[in-house]
Amino acid sequence: MGPDEEATPVSAVSGETSVAAAPAPGTSSGVQDRKGSLPSATAPGPAGAPVTAGSTDNLDLEGRLRFGELKLARLRFGDADLKIGARDGKLDIDNRVRRFYEGRLVGRFQLDIKGTEPRVTLVQRAKGIQVGHLLADLPWNDRLSGRGEITADLIATGHSANALRRSLVGTLTIHFPQGVVRGFSLERLIWEARARLRGKAPPKDLPMDTEFTDLRASAEVQNGVLRNQDFLATTEHLRITGAGTLDLVRGHVDYRFEFRFVEPPKGLGIKELERIPIPVHLTGPFDHPRWDLELESALSTAVKRRLGEKGDDLFRALKESTEIKGLEQGLKGLFGR
Repeated sequence: MGPDEEATPVSAVSGETSVAAAPAPGTSSGVQDRKGSLPSATAPGPAGAPVTAGSTDNLDLEGRLRFGELKLARLRFGDADLKIGARDGKLDIDNRVRRFYEGRLVGRFQLDIKGTEPRVTLVQRAKGIQVGHLLADLPWNDRLSGRGEITADLIATGHSANALRRSLVGTLTIHFPQGVVRGFSLERLIWEARARLRGKAPPKDLPMDTEFTDLRASAEVQNGVLRNQDFLATTEHLRITGAGTLDLVRGHVDYRFEFRFVEPPKGLGIKELERIPIPVHLTGPFDHPRWDLELESALSTAVKRRLGEKGDDLFRALKESTEIKGLEQGLKGLFGR
């Protein structure tokens, strides 16, 4: 079964697990009354914890495991049906999870212990999930929320969780048709900076968050580092592109975004920046990243657009003025650091 296959209804057994032999054609696939247990194939645990496979290398097994609720490696699974096979030092699990963060999860897990180190293969597709709830359980910050899809095709080798992270290779894609980035609004930052410089109160009811109507990205994973070159998100008045890295080993993010206002309504005070790239650098640990607004290039382009080729010379002169310096520093300060 591949990750694109639909999950079929299963009989969940809340609070317990059971093993049932694969039914013969034409017979029921319900959970058997007898209980069984699987050989120990320990999933990656805390950092440095060993990954063991017990007697899997001597096992010849075919069966099914069904459960109503399970929490594993901080993640929550519900109404799951697993098809399990073990032979010649390999453990294969095809999973169909009907409840996974308000969506579902379909895919395949393989543990191979024939080599000098355990080798883990993970092919999964999560559809219709709430990403904010997933990030909160990992636990990372839940500033990003929305319902969408994540696909992963990953391989790792090693005897511990740290070794698995350092060896991780593969691909990852995300697509969220709608959602919210909480606590960040470029429009609000620009308005507040203008108000500070002019000694006036900013307009009321400015947005606190950024709602997007489409967010998508893909990443190549090498040695535990995700590298993305095609981040794209759109909002009502913004188009956001980006590229950067997520280092799963160090827990560090290094991303550069470009924001462009597209057809902002008249009177918003940001019309002069329309379609001019505004660079933003996101860097630091996953739980407390730093936002830096690199406004100088955007201001230079805006002045040149209005005044023609002489704009560059004028901008260099204006940079020495208190107002331009104050605008740049004020905007950077509003990003938090």
